[in-house]
Amino acid sequence: MPIQVSPLNALTISAAEVARVETELSAQSSMISSQVAVIADLRAQLAAAPPVVVPPQPVTGRTRLYVDGRKMKTKKGQPFVMRSIEFMYTNDCHSLGPAKLCDLLIELGANACGPLFADSHGDLAKVRAFCDAARARGLVVFVNGDHQRTEGGRNWFAQPGMVSLLNGYDHVGIQCEVETDDAESGAAWVLGANSLVRALRTAGHKSIIKVGAPQGGRLIEYPLAHAPEVLAADPEKQVVFSAQMYWPQATSNTWYQSEAGVAPGLAGTLQALDKLAAAPVCFMPGFDWEDNVGLTGELVLIDRADALGLSWQHWVLTGDGTLAGNNMIDRFDWTMSIGSITPNGKLLQAKLLARRAFAAL
Repeated sequence: MPIQVSPLNALTISAAEVARVETELSAQSSMISSQVAVIADLRAQLAAAPPVVVPPQPVTGRTRLYVDGRKMKTKKGQPFVMRSIEFMYTNDCHSLGPAKLCDLLIELGANACGPLFADSHGDLAKVRAFCDAARARGLVVFVNGDHQRTEGGRNWFAQPGMVSLLNGYDHVGIQCEVETDDAESGAAWVLGANSLVRALRTAGHKSIIKVGAPQGGRLIEYPLAHAPEVLAADPEKQVVFSAQMYWPQATSNTWYQSEAGVAPGLAGTLQALDKLAAAPVCFMPGFDWEDNVGLTGELVLIDRADALGLSWQHWVLTGDGTLAGNNMIDRFDWTMSIGSITPNGKLLQAKLLARRAFAAL
C-alpha cells in the first residue's frame, strides 16, 4: 500500500507506524536493486549478440522484365526461367474467358504463356483482359502478333494504344516474326532482325522483344553467330532470341543438325541446346512433340534445357489439327479443361511442374 504521510505530530505517530514505513522502504529498495540487475544482464546479452542484418533489397531501377546477359530477370532483379505454353487465342479461348484460361495453363504446369491473338481477337480490350488475368495469377506473358493477318504483327504492335498498354505491364514481353523470313546469309538475317526491333522501338515499345530464326525458326546458325549484333543495335538492349528446335530425333533426314554443325538426330539437337546456353545472349528455344520431320524427342530436350537453365516454350495448348501429338488438351472449344488432358499432355505436365517457379513480380 502507498506510504501515507501526514503533518508530523509526535503525539499521533506510533513506533509501529514508523517501523511499517521503514519495512516498505526496504522492500521497494530491494525490488529496485533487483530490476537494475536484470536490466544490466539484458544489456550484457545485447552487447554479446550479433547484430541483426537485413539483407539489402535489389534496387534495379527497372519497371518490367529485362534481359541481363544470358538471363531474363524481373524488375526486382530476380532471375526467371520461363516454362511456357503457347496457344491460339480464338473464339473458344474468348468464350472460356481469360481467368479460366490462365487457371488451366497453371494447372498444366506453366509459369508463362505465349498467346497468339487471332486476327478477330486482337482488340485492346481482349489483350488487356488476358494480360490482367495473367498478372493476377503471376503468369508471365509473351504477347505474339504473328496471327494478326490483316495488318501484320508489326503494325498491330505499333498502334499507340497497344504501345501504351504493354508498356504499363511488368510481366509482358513481345513476340513477333518468331519464324522469320528465309535469309541467305547472317548479314541478311541481321538486317531483318534489326528492322523488326527498330520498328517496335520507334513505335515506343520498352518491353523485351523476342527475335526469331529463319527456315521456320529452325536455322539457328545465324542467330548463334550474329545475335550480339542485333542486341547491340537495340537502344533498349532488351532482345531475346528464339530457336524452334523442331528437328528430328531420328538420325535420318537431319538437314538442320547438319547446317548447325552438330551430330545427326537427337544427339545433335542436344548439342545445339548446349550452344544456345553458351551464347552470350538470352535464348528461349521452342519445343514440340512432333513436326513434319517426325518425332523430336521433346521430353529429352526439356530435361537438357532445364539442366542448362534455358527458358522454353511448348507448342501447343490445343488446336493443332495436323499434328495432334502436340496438343496438351484434346479439344478446342469453350469447355476445354484439365479433364481433357491428353497422354502426351500428362507427360509434359509432369515436366512443367517438376521445376516450375513463378516470377518474383
